[in-house]
Amino acid sequence: MKKTHLLRIMSGLFLWGWIFPLHAFGFPRSVKDDLGRSIRLNARPQRVISLAPSVTEIVFALQAGRQLAAVDTASDYPPATRKLPRVGDFLRPNVEKMISLQPDLIIMSSATIDARSLKDLTAVLPPIPVFVQRPSTLKDVLRSVKQVGQLLGAERPAARLLASMNRTMDSVRRQVSGRPRPKVFMEIWGDPLMTAGNHTVVDDLIALAGGTSIAKHLNKPFPTYSLESLIAAAPEVYLFARNGSTVAKIRRRPGYRTIPAVRNGRIYALNLDILVRPTPRLMDGLKLLARTIHPEAFQ
Repeated sequence: MKKTHLLRIMSGLFLWGWIFPLHAFGFPRSVKDDLGRSIRLNARPQRVISLAPSVTEIVFALQAGRQLAAVDTASDYPPATRKLPRVGDFLRPNVEKMISLQPDLIIMSSATIDARSLKDLTAVLPPIPVFVQRPSTLKDVLRSVKQVGQLLGAERPAARLLASMNRTMDSVRRQVSGRPRPKVFMEIWGDPLMTAGNHTVVDDLIALAGGTSIAKHLNKPFPTYSLESLIAAAPEVYLFARNGSTVAKIRRRPGYRTIPAVRNGRIYALNLDILVRPTPRLMDGLKLLARTIHPEAFQ
């Protein structure tokens, strides 16, 4: 190819990119949120406000942190999050500050948010697109990653991330396959005693890691659990939040000495962020759970 012809092609590509910026490709587009609303974006959003730690984590996991204009006060991961402006907590965001930042998209996430709560918020906002996610299960988390990728024009990073998450799940599933499934209790809170019920990421992770949650019959996401029920269920593995208690304190609780997990020293402190927060870091939680429940499978 002649040099002059090559230069002419490169000049044309440059001009095309100047007239039609790369971030505009694929837009306008509409993405359906978890309330069934179709959110239309005319261009790739450049000033996004995240109103949930899970959303913030997903945006950074997609290498799109530069598109974040602000986050909620609970967003704490990754460390780069600390440099971003704060707009208050999820339930009571500072509307005036959000408006002043001139966002072109707001993403919020909560398993309990409903249409009425959203209406109260959007009633005091200018016409800014507000996308709502309601992740509860591990399948929902995968959908959340795909949604954020679509919203931010980051489909390729999202596809790579989802493929990596699926590989991790497949790998853990193979390693624990065919092994006994011990009964597991996950303590979310100690006083009152709370756990994770059915249709939650915790229940999904325990099952994938080769265990059986003794609370899987409960349909509330984070129900209280009585001492009598705990003793009767006789969990063989007892998990609790690292910052909530200690193994020694749990062993000293009245009635706990009769629990198989306590008798056999199978009480483990874990980081709840990687087991409860609906983000790609759940894969770290899954691997940790599998090694905790089935250490023999990873020797």
